Order: sequence, then C-alpha cells, then structure tokens
Amino acid sequence: MSGIGAADVPGLTASLRERGGAFATKLELYQPRDAAIEAEFAAEGWLPAKASQYRFAVIVDLSRGSEAAFADMKKRARAEIRVGERNGVAIERGEVDGPDASEMIELVRATEERSGAFFRDDEYLRRVWSRFAESGNGRLYLARHDGQVVAGAFVVRFGRNAWYKDGGSTREFPHLMASRLLQWRIMQELAEEGVEAYDLGHVPPPGYDHPAGRGILIFKSAFASDIVEYLPAYLLPHEPGADEWRRGEGAFLAGYRAETGDYWY
Repeated sequence: MSGIGAADVPGLTASLRERGGAFATKLELYQPRDAAIEAEFAAEGWLPAKASQYRFAVIVDLSRGSEAAFADMKKRARAEIRVGERNGVAIERGEVDGPDASEMIELVRATEERSGAFFRDDEYLRRVWSRFAESGNGRLYLARHDGQVVAGAFVVRFGRNAWYKDGGSTREFPHLMASRLLQWRIMQELAEEGVEAYDLGHVPPPGYDHPAGRGILIFKSAFASDIVEYLPAYLLPHEPGADEWRRGEGAFLAGYRAETGDYWY
C-alpha cells in the first residue's frame, strides 16, 4: 500500500508545487478509499482525474495462513477447489521463456478473445514476465490435466504483498475447475513464504450487472467476501491548461487506443 495519510498531503503538495517543467502532476495511490485523505487532497487543490489502474479489487488475506484463508472463502470456492483436486489437475511452476511462456501466451489470447479483456502484445508480456522473474519478484504457474496446459497465472510479489497480474484458461474443460485450484495452490505457496495480502486484481464495482464483467466478479469474489475500493486518481494543476487535459484525457486515450490498438500508458 502507498501508506499516505491525510496529514502527509499538505507537505506532498508543497514539494510538488516547487517542481517546474510540467503543466500538472498526476497521482494514483494504491490504498483503500479514505474520506479524510480525499478531503485533504481537495483542500490542497487536487482534482479528480481518470485512473489508469483498476479501482475495485478482491484481496485475499493470507496473514493468518492459507488454512484460515480457505475457511474464509465462500462455500462455492472451497467445493470447486476440491473438484479440481479430484479431477487430478496438477499445478506447477513454469519457465518464462520457451514452451511454458508460449503456452501461457496462448491461454492469454484465448481468454482475451472469449472475454473481451485487453492484454498487451506478446512481446510486451514476455518482456515483463522475464524482468520480474529475473529479479525474483515474478512467477509463472501452470495447471495441467493429462499433460495438457489448461490454465495459467503470472504472479508478482513485492514484500508482503502479491498480485495476480496475468492469467488465462482454455474454454474446453470448465468442469475441471483448474483455475480455481490454480489460485488456491498459489495462495498456499505465498502464505508459506510470508505474503500477507494477495490482490486478485480488477473486478467490476459492486452492483455492476453487465454480463461482460459478471464472470470475473463471480470467480474472484468467491475467494474473499469484501471488495476493496481504492482511492481515485488525482491531478494537481501547475498551469492553466492542466484542467483542459484533465477533462479531455478520457477522449484522448480512447482515440489513441482506437488508432493504435494499445494503451497510451
């Protein structure tokens, strides 16, 4: 977590106002929404901005060990984990180069096509996985059944926190519950190594009922009961044109993606 408190905002703002050369400063904090912090940002002249990261997530508490986390899961998740075990799904560590990475890429693309989710291009994914793995902060996990890879996940770790960054699965074998068992084995390993919080990443906000996001919400929310809302993004204007950018940022980013097929950032 970012670790910024309401009392830190004035000093942070003052230090940023002294920096020249930019028309604005944009800030995104990785910590739960807090009314006192939001009020202080507003008082210091920060404006709400478009977030580039997800705002809602499911976080699994591993601080009391994996068995406590298992007990906290919804009944459906526990039952599906046992189904995966009975079906003989095997979970293993994968290599971030060679055949394992290629199979993971195939899973990612299959999931992208099926769900409409957006992933960066193959070379970007390979480069990111390699960099994190080389530093000891990233791992590739694969789920196999009868020798065939049916699900995969790339997990990033920093200190006592870990994140489910990329994932994919085949559509042919949903009855195996491979993705459910895969995440459980990841949680067990992370808990054994002292990780206290496992962020499963983006989910739609509570009350979201569009079919496009229901599947991922159902899957992730079965691992933990609460959905965490993070603080919004903020922009601190330094020049008059800053607010024009703030109000037009969404349209610019949408146009860039339509033209290039990629994100601006």
